[in-house]
Amino acid sequence: MKKEYLKRILFVLCTLIGFVAFAQNTVKGKVMDKNNNTPLSGVTILIQGDKAGAISGFSGEFTISNAKAFPWTLVFSYMGSKTKTVVVNENTSALSIDLEIDNSVLKDVVVTANKRAQSAQKVAMSITTLSPTKLARSGAEEFKDYAVGIPNIQFNPSGDGNSGRASSNVAIRGISGANTTAMYLDDTPLPTNINIRLMDVARVEVLRGPQGTLYGARNMGGAIKTITNQPSVKKVSGSLIANVSTVKEGEQDYSFQGIANVPLSSKLALRVGGFYDYQSGIFETQLNPLAVVQNKNPIVTVTDGINSIDINTDGCDICLTKDKQNVGNVNQYGFTASLGYFPTDKISIIPKVITQNIKGGGYDFAESETGSFQSQGNWTQIRASGIPESFTDKWQFYSLTAKVETDYGSFISSTSYMNRNILEKEDSGEITLRLFSFWDQIWNPSAGKYNMWAYYMSREVKNEQFNQEVRFQSNFKNKFEFTAGAYYAHEDNTADWLAQENGKGYISYISAAQWGNYDEANRQNVKQTVPIYNYYGTDINSEVAVFCELYYKFTPKLKATVGLRYFDAKTTKDVYDWGYTVYDGVTVNPDGTPDYQSSKTVVQGTSKEQNAIPKFNLTYEISNNKLVYANAAKGFRLGGVNDIVNNYLSHDQLVELGFADGKQPANYGSDYLWSYETGFKGAWANGKLITNVAVFYNDWQNLQQSKALNSGYSFISNVGNARSYGYEIELRAKIIKELDISGGYGYLNAELSEDVPTLGAQKGDKILNTAPNSANVSLDFNKELSNNKQLYATASYQYMDKRYGSFAPEIDVNKVYGSFSVVNARVGLQIKKYDLSLYGNNLTNTFANLGSPNAFSGDLTSRPRYTVNRPITFGFEGRYSF
Repeated sequence: MKKEYLKRILFVLCTLIGFVAFAQNTVKGKVMDKNNNTPLSGVTILIQGDKAGAISGFSGEFTISNAKAFPWTLVFSYMGSKTKTVVVNENTSALSIDLEIDNSVLKDVVVTANKRAQSAQKVAMSITTLSPTKLARSGAEEFKDYAVGIPNIQFNPSGDGNSGRASSNVAIRGISGANTTAMYLDDTPLPTNINIRLMDVARVEVLRGPQGTLYGARNMGGAIKTITNQPSVKKVSGSLIANVSTVKEGEQDYSFQGIANVPLSSKLALRVGGFYDYQSGIFETQLNPLAVVQNKNPIVTVTDGINSIDINTDGCDICLTKDKQNVGNVNQYGFTASLGYFPTDKISIIPKVITQNIKGGGYDFAESETGSFQSQGNWTQIRASGIPESFTDKWQFYSLTAKVETDYGSFISSTSYMNRNILEKEDSGEITLRLFSFWDQIWNPSAGKYNMWAYYMSREVKNEQFNQEVRFQSNFKNKFEFTAGAYYAHEDNTADWLAQENGKGYISYISAAQWGNYDEANRQNVKQTVPIYNYYGTDINSEVAVFCELYYKFTPKLKATVGLRYFDAKTTKDVYDWGYTVYDGVTVNPDGTPDYQSSKTVVQGTSKEQNAIPKFNLTYEISNNKLVYANAAKGFRLGGVNDIVNNYLSHDQLVELGFADGKQPANYGSDYLWSYETGFKGAWANGKLITNVAVFYNDWQNLQQSKALNSGYSFISNVGNARSYGYEIELRAKIIKELDISGGYGYLNAELSEDVPTLGAQKGDKILNTAPNSANVSLDFNKELSNNKQLYATASYQYMDKRYGSFAPEIDVNKVYGSFSVVNARVGLQIKKYDLSLYGNNLTNTFANLGSPNAFSGDLTSRPRYTVNRPITFGFEGRYSF
């Protein structure tokens, strides 16, 4: 009887299950942004008259299963887009939905902060996104144009070491120094010192907080991603842009740019682009009337009234004989090409090449207004010899991205190779004052002038970088998702510095004129076979890593993320220098004279690191357009091997700093931090107001800091602990249909947590190059006119607070960078495919001191140099889109 009863129950259950399964109807599809042909994640899809529905996934895909009988009316809604309804029935197999922009509300942005396409308002971190329209209408062409004013983002030009004149150390939330912020081009990490031209850019994403789980060890502060447009097989499209402007203190600037997307077949598309840009020089080089260049002639006669000697030199036929205008002009051009191959709608293979060339006629650096060799005006460079300075920066970038989508997720491979060559020439004569100032006759009191020796330093830096990442991004469409992958990187850097032969004869001159040693001078005069200084070094870096992030939905509103990255990294340095100015371990010839040819200072070392970087997140969705979140993540920066420091010139100061042997530390260790962040993201008034708030605290341990020495050398050491805390507020509002206002504010307190004697720093001192306040505000007006015309106007304000480049600002007054604000504006008219605009940049003609790059031949406190913005500029731009 029991068995019969159980059979009946089982029969009923199976019948019900079969009925339910049979009754379930399913519709699948994909949602795309009609304007830029990208997937839309986070789109809400509901069955009209029913609570059932779905949310589009990371690739825009969705699946709805429901027992309700067909036909259904599906409602697609997404902030910033027009709501769309579609009727489906049993014959509907796969939907492809394009959503259009709704100008009456604010538009959301799809980002890839988590290496998945997501709505920016759904990403549980503090993020700033800049659209191509925002970048274009603000006049931004490179990093420093858009970075100023972004909440809690600061940057300080470095210029020293082997980074190149344009290099910058970017700080996010007070985490400053080299390699604390990752720079990405699409899926590929780039050197932080590279200056990417914003050509054919889809958006820029600024991610705050450690991103180590998905992005590696070089982003304790965060990451900045430049995302480019990809080829499309849908239609021929592109643009042509011409720009001409006049800049105060300079002449005419002009640029040209073209982009074209060409479908070659239903599965193949080509996207190409190129640009040329010329910026006129805004500086003037003036000869220092107090300087007497001793080696302007091939023969220099030195006498004390009794003895005399003729010193052989190379002369200085490249020294200026009169003042020079248009210094700091820059020519740059570049090219990009990508080929998109889409054999199916699930597979994409995209190779890409980008090349950029920059050539400068003089350094575009301003100088201080104090000191005997200083400028008496912001746009004047004072030089003793006026040897022309110059630089070139050429790089090529090659990448291959392949993606295969399945029903359960996507397999992605990203491969890249980059080759870069930097060549610079710097006027270095003033350093002879620093190196030999203890000889009385450097200064000639009877004539009231300085005796100088003209020479220049050249620096060639080569960089090769290879990166490979493979990852899987699940798409199970249930409570559990994950991203997992592996990463490999290898980087070779070489640097060759040479003080050219205009330095020839300098030791002979010093021997005779300063020591009165004419016999020694005669011997040295014969031995002038090496330069004043030469440096050659190699850095080889490699890294292997595996990573995983797990996402789990406890409820439809509560989600958790747990991530971990393990890496094994190695750095090897091999450096040596030699020349007249190298005194460490000088070899002595049998006759007692120094052998400068064979005397070298050598630094060789290796640094290895293995570590794991965790991440934790909880996100709670209050409603469909409001959420709160909390993050805890570890950030990590690799240690390394210190470069050469000339012991002869730096010994005493190193002893004063606590290094008893008078030598800098050979190595410096890794530093790390724990970052804690909580935030809120919300949309109000039916999508007409967006407010995002984030509060953070960083506990930074064993931090690395660079110390500049009076000799012009510098070194890195681990100096203790620090902390930074603050918040960011970002707001966007649709005032009326035609007018948007947006703004952001960042507050930061970044300070040392303990005394650091080796840096002369005390507890409570501010971390270098961090600003307590940063802000931006912009107004955007767009008015639709008749006959496909649109009138628009935009105005922006950017503010950066005071920063300090020294722990002793009361002494190093040249390392105090004042607060500044910049105002830009543009007005334009779109007529069908044409866009004509007039603009003004830096309308208040603010002289913004962005920081001081170090001279690679030696950082002279007597001749500080500053990276500055360009003066007030007015221009015209014409665009044609097709």
